[in-house]
Formats: sequence, C-alpha cells, structure tokens
Amino acid sequence: MCSDWDGSERNLKGAVWRRALPDFEEYRQYESPSVISLGEEVLRSSLSCRTGEGAGAAQKGHLAGGGGREAESSSLAKVGGRGVATRGADPRATWPPLKCRRVEAEKSSKQGATKQWVSEGNRRPPRPTSSSTGYVRTGGTARRPRAGSRGSKLARQIRQEAKSDVEQWVSEGNRRPHLSVVLVGDNPGSHSYVLNKTKAAADVGISSETILKPADISEKQLLELIDKLNNDSNVDGLLVQLPLPEHIDERKVCNAVVPGKDVDGFHVVNVGKMCLDQRTMLPATPSGVWEIIKRTGIPTLGKNVVVAGRSKNVGMPIAMLLHTDGRHERPGGDATVTISHRYTPKDQLRQHTQIADIVVAAAGIPNLITADMIKEGAAVIDVGINRVQDPVTGKPKLVGDVDFEGVKRKASFITPVPGGVGPMTVAMLMKNTIIAAKKLLTKPAALGITAP
Repeated sequence: MCSDWDGSERNLKGAVWRRALPDFEEYRQYESPSVISLGEEVLRSSLSCRTGEGAGAAQKGHLAGGGGREAESSSLAKVGGRGVATRGADPRATWPPLKCRRVEAEKSSKQGATKQWVSEGNRRPPRPTSSSTGYVRTGGTARRPRAGSRGSKLARQIRQEAKSDVEQWVSEGNRRPHLSVVLVGDNPGSHSYVLNKTKAAADVGISSETILKPADISEKQLLELIDKLNNDSNVDGLLVQLPLPEHIDERKVCNAVVPGKDVDGFHVVNVGKMCLDQRTMLPATPSGVWEIIKRTGIPTLGKNVVVAGRSKNVGMPIAMLLHTDGRHERPGGDATVTISHRYTPKDQLRQHTQIADIVVAAAGIPNLITADMIKEGAAVIDVGINRVQDPVTGKPKLVGDVDFEGVKRKASFITPVPGGVGPMTVAMLMKNTIIAAKKLLTKPAALGITAP
C-alpha cells in the first residue's frame, strides 16, 4: 500500500507542487480538467494513496471523466478554519489514479540506494533542483529562492507580536493604544494605504480614526488640526498621509507632528537621531526593509550594498540603517553602501549593482533593475510601487522597480511587488504606535506633551 505523502515537494505525472505543506494553498491539475480548492485537512486526507474503496473510487471517478459529477454538489465546508469547495460526499472522488504500487516500488528502490551510498561514508546527495520544485542553483549549491509571500509572512509574524504586546499592555491596566490618521484629498492610492493601516490597527487591537479633509484645506487649517491632535492625550500615534496637495509644505507638516507621536518617523528630530545612531522612531518603510534583512539572516557586515533612490523618507534612511555601526545605541548593518539617484548613468549603476551583495530598489522607476545588473546569489529588495498598464489585459497593475521574473532566477532572495515590503511597512507602523503609546504614558514630559 502506498504510504501517505509527507508534505514534501514532488512531481508526479505532471503535477507540480509549488509549496510544501502546510503553506500550500493550491495545486495544479494532473490530467483532470477540474481544479478543486482544498483546505489543509482535506488536502492531507486527499494526498493519502490507499488501496480498496478510496483508491477504487478515485480511479473510477477519473475514468468516468470526473467521478461524482452526476451527483455534483459544489458545497462549501469549513475545514481548518477555511471555506473549502468540495465535490460530492468525498473530495477525493475526482482524484486521478496515482499508480501507487509502481510509485512505492520506485521510492523504495531510490531510498535503498541512498542508504547504501551514505553507509559507505559518502555525502548524502542534495535534493533535486529544477524550476518545477522552486529551487535554483546559486554558487554551486541548491537553495530555495525566498520570494513570493515572504514579506507577507514576516508582516503577519510582526503583527502577531504587536497584538500580543497590546494585549499584555491593556491587561496591565493601561489604555488601548490609539492611532489618528489625517487624510487630505481624494488620491485613490492614499485612501487605499490608509484603509490598509486602519485594518491592520484593528487586527492587532489598536484603536484608530481617519480624519478626512478636502484637498482645498489651507495649510494653516491643517497645522491647527495637527496641533489639536498633538495635545490630545488620547492620541498616541499621529500621521498625515503623504503626498499632500501642492499648496501645502510637506516638510512643515511633518515637523508639526510632535516627535513622540510621529509614528511615520518623519520629524526632523527623529531623522536626526536616526542619523546619529540613537534610538528613535524609525520611518516605517526603511524599518520594514531593515527588519526583512535581519529576520531572514541576510548578512550585511562588510557587504556591498546599492540603494537605488535617495528620497528623504525611504532611500536615505535605508542607507543610514545599513551602513552605520552595529555597536552603537541604534545598531546598524556595517555595510558599504552606494546610493544612486536620477542623475546616475545607467551604465554606472550597472557597475555598482553587479558587485553588490544587496540591492535595494527605491527609485520609483518600473523595471529599473534587470537580471543583467545582478550578480548570482545577490539579495534584492524591491521597495518601488508603480502603477502601469498590463499589456495583455489592458488593466492597471502594480509593479516594482525590479524585473521580478528575470532577477529571481539569479537572486538568492527577492521580494515581490505587491506583497513584499508593503505589508512590512504597515506592520512596522503598528510597532511604532505601540512604542508611542508606552512612551506617552510613562514619559509625557520627554515627548514635549503638556497636560491639557
């Protein structure tokens, strides 16, 4: 009898398992024209190759062109906390024949040969590497390209940490952290970003509010609103969503937010402390990039880094975090950092990126970084968010500054757009709000807040 699948990635009769259990959410079909979405528990059950009634039903269903289609019932069942589409009484009814005996014999033969090889004192052979298993060869070794939903997974981890932190804070008798967001105008992108932030706040247990103001609000009126929120003891974190209308000075607005509530980390005091390697409120996006590098174990000490983009809110802070001394109050990456900008010739940029161990693209130029600009095994972090028209569908879509499909074949690590740095930015904003809440309650005088 064929043993249960152990959840590792394999190929069988053209079936390609893109991810290992339990993260895997979908599969590609064998020869069957139907694709069934299965939850984790149903999937594990379905991947068991059994003789007798189960295997017979599967083979009968396959030969009949879909098994229980005559009794098809497209019902939804809750399995493992998810909505799972099932066909008929048994979701395995349309499962193709797996030829269990032949597969088991081949498996036993290979395992026996491997055991004998290792028993003779030889090194265990590496896992197969191919595009179908999601592995690539870099520097002569088999490694999995850490791409796809990596940023989203890290963001979920950080948000879970933030949620636990909030629960503990509230359980100690403290007030729940509160985030106020000021949104000016009707920019669709800004509205989408703010919605993501308030959803994340609710997810981790932070209360929030969004204050909408028309695009024609005067700079004076906006500054008065910020001053009011600065002096509101119930507001822990405060941010003004950028960009602002042209008639409003963004730098003046960012500096109007009191440093202790500046969860965006844009106030000149917070920026100055960051540059001096002091602990302070770090900008959410650079902080998210730094957290990705630390949590994934990408080495920075003595490494060459290229940051494409010199904006004061993203490019410059990322460069500061990566190059500063790791022994200081706010530890840095001790890397050798090169910053490029709009006047850097493309050929010169290529020369720098081809020797870079880490490339951070934050220039806002679609496909600025291509495969020929990256060395084998480099880590590539794409911060760019660009809205372009899909040449196939004609609909707008989001792309980064990196040619993802081309670069991922050479990079040892790459973040996608969307789903990479974006979720990390929101997660780090939640962390900043918690930091602001704790400082506000423990050291109000140090934050420049006077009691109302």
